[in-house]
Amino acid sequence: MDFSGFTPLAGVGKAYNVNATTGANGPGIKPQNINTSLQDTPELKTSLDYSGLQDVKGSGYSRDQAYNDIYKQATSRLDPAWQQKQSQLETQLANQGITRGSAAYNDAMSQLGNQRTDAYNQAMMSAQTGAVGQASQMNAMDLALRQQQAQEAGNQANFYNTAKGQMFGFGSQALQQQLAAQNAAYQQALSSGQFDLSRQNQAFQQNLAASGQNFGQQQTLAGYQNTLRQQQIAEANQQQNWALNALNALLGGQQVNGPNFANFSQAGLGQGVDYSGAGKNQFDAGMQQQQMQNQAIGQAMQGVGGMASMFMMSDRRVKTDVRRIGRHRRGFGIYRYRFIGESRPRVGVLAQEVARVMPDAVRSFRGVLMVNYAALN
Repeated sequence: MDFSGFTPLAGVGKAYNVNATTGANGPGIKPQNINTSLQDTPELKTSLDYSGLQDVKGSGYSRDQAYNDIYKQATSRLDPAWQQKQSQLETQLANQGITRGSAAYNDAMSQLGNQRTDAYNQAMMSAQTGAVGQASQMNAMDLALRQQQAQEAGNQANFYNTAKGQMFGFGSQALQQQLAAQNAAYQQALSSGQFDLSRQNQAFQQNLAASGQNFGQQQTLAGYQNTLRQQQIAEANQQQNWALNALNALLGGQQVNGPNFANFSQAGLGQGVDYSGAGKNQFDAGMQQQQMQNQAIGQAMQGVGGMASMFMMSDRRVKTDVRRIGRHRRGFGIYRYRFIGESRPRVGVLAQEVARVMPDAVRSFRGVLMVNYAALN
């Protein structure tokens, strides 16, 4: 079966890249020079230095670090568990006689691989969800600490200026007015910086909420996309099973069942005589038995798309253990073989060889080649 045209599997959703608060650096306070006759003019703190405050690393850094830690913890348990499951499955298949490279072996390994992919996808989703929450908490803590440090820096500057003013005594009225103006400008800058911090924090929270909503929507869409793919695979399986059921009905003279079928009879082509050499005589004996069976099959095939009863499945792709035992007078070979999934041997021709010599004796039914054995006599 070819799944290339089906809806692709969806991956894990991605949240927005939420920019963290960069901090509030209020405008520097540049007071005018104070002219005073006093010789011991105090030095005042006219600006705040935020270079030593708490660094806000940003949600992207926090989220990635948290995601890696959570996912690494999950895979540390998943890796040995799935390795053990694969080893157990290989042992079980070997005990059942299923060889490596066979269809049953590949199907079992494919199912195990799908289960393992689902487990790792679930681990990625859990890590992503946990990382978003942890990143929000870490950024909130960094912002709160930075605001506290900024407030403390402002308080220290105010205390320093107040102490200096008391020590200096505000030697003149003009000096006092200028100091008051400087302090007002400083307070305004500090208020502006705090407002900027609050505004950036509000924007960060809004972006973080939008990121979480976007992630949830992507996860919902991914689940719908994966469900659609599973439905497409189920429908393709039904289609394939229906074609095989119809072909089996052609071979065994059974009535065509619905797509959801259980057991059905295998083809009823007569078994050839067991001898060495003279493959032509064995083919003729099988042809006589097949023609008798075709008469009974013809009555059961009225509702199967007008396919004539003498056409029987002879496609090389549905046969195994093919061994040439003779040559037909028209040049193509006569073979002993088994149908895939059937134990008893049969004798007949290959539709691909007959098509090159007698194209009118070959037809295709749902992609499987069939041969008019009556035309080969």
